[in-house]
Amino acid sequence: MFLKRILLLAVVFIAIIILAVVVLMFVLGPLMNYLNKPADIKKAKENGDDLLALKNQTFLVFVAHPDDAEWYCSGTLAMLARAGNKVIVVDSTSGEKGAMVDNLDKIREEKQLEASKILGYADTIFLRHPDRGLPKAKNLANEYKELIKKYKPKAIFSFDSEHQALVYHHADHIAAGEATIRAAKEFDNLELYLFHSSKNNVVINYEPVKMLKSHALLVITQYGQNGFWIRILRSFFRLRSSEEPNMNYGQRVNYQEVGITYGELFRKG
Repeated sequence: MFLKRILLLAVVFIAIIILAVVVLMFVLGPLMNYLNKPADIKKAKENGDDLLALKNQTFLVFVAHPDDAEWYCSGTLAMLARAGNKVIVVDSTSGEKGAMVDNLDKIREEKQLEASKILGYADTIFLRHPDRGLPKAKNLANEYKELIKKYKPKAIFSFDSEHQALVYHHADHIAAGEATIRAAKEFDNLELYLFHSSKNNVVINYEPVKMLKSHALLVITQYGQNGFWIRILRSFFRLRSSEEPNMNYGQRVNYQEVGITYGELFRKG
């Protein structure tokens, strides 16, 4: 009898924790939308329109794992690719610690290539550093620098390691952002568009390609049984959009005052 009570209490406790997390996430979504909002939303929209007006340019994207670019900025990347630009995504690790699955690095690379095709990337590069080990990758900035020299991009996308958004600070993401900023400093006239930032000054309307982003995210995240909290988080993002409960748009902001329902945020540096 005593053991049954203990088990019942444990189940109730876990249920309460899960409910609290779900409620917090539903509150956190609108809160993050507000906290990350550019100070001048109209100017941020103009900055975004200027970016989308570019044609016949090359853009490099430096991220930590397969699915990072798709989560944070693939709407923007797909828009740029559709306009005739060359988008090259660089995955610094292959995300082999993302789930308890054999040969996960190869699986995630294959999924990345599928998503890249959906979104129209010109190329995808795998540096294959150890997952969760980017802070120890001392040569990462030099590798990025060599790629910049080779491809001569108009702009680079990466994580904002200087002004991070409030929630979810992953060491690999920070390391990728730091290496990007260090590498970019050695080049003149190279623009940076940094995502997961608390100092955003660019907003991109990616509504024309929203289904491409959702499809790519569906493909790239189907690789096995993720951790419990990752599954909860992904389920939340699918459910948060009441009008499209089965869709996953990753990073998505909604600023109706400038006509944006499907937006991605950046700090232009």
